[in-house]
Amino acid sequence: MTDSDGTTNEVLFRARNVKNTSPSSGEVIIFQTVLTNIGSAYDHQSGMFTAPVAGLYIFTLQLCIADEQYIYFEIVVDDEPILKSVGVDDYNKWSTGDSFSTAAILEAGAKVWVKYHSGSKKCICTNTDHWNMFHGFLVRQN
Repeated sequence: MTDSDGTTNEVLFRARNVKNTSPSSGEVIIFQTVLTNIGSAYDHQSGMFTAPVAGLYIFTLQLCIADEQYIYFEIVVDDEPILKSVGVDDYNKWSTGDSFSTAAILEAGAKVWVKYHSGSKKCICTNTDHWNMFHGFLVRQN
C-alpha cells in the first residue's frame, strides 16, 4: 500500500532455504526462497534487505543447527551489528532450531543482512522438517 505521496507504508519479507550451509567467515547467509516480499525490499540473490522507507523495523531469524554443531552470527545494518548471538546443538540425535529477534530504526536505503561470523564446518541444518528463515517488517514509518 502507498500513501498519497507515493511512499510505501507496508513492508514485509519472509525468506527461507539457506543457500550455503557451510559459510565462510564474514559471508552473508542468503535465504534464497522468498515466501513474501511486500515492498520488494528483500533480494534473494544477495541476501540483503534494503529499507524502502525510514522507520522502525523488526527482524526475526530462525536457524536450525546441525547435530553437535554451533554457529556465531550477527544481524547487521550497514556493517554494524544490531544482534550478535550463537546457536548450539549439544545433543547427539536431533538438530535444534533457535529464534532471534531485534528491532532497528532505519533510514531509507539502509541494508540489513545475516552475517556468518564463525562456527562448525557444516553448522546449518537443512531438511523438510526444519526451516531456516529470515523475516522483517515495518512497524512504523518515520
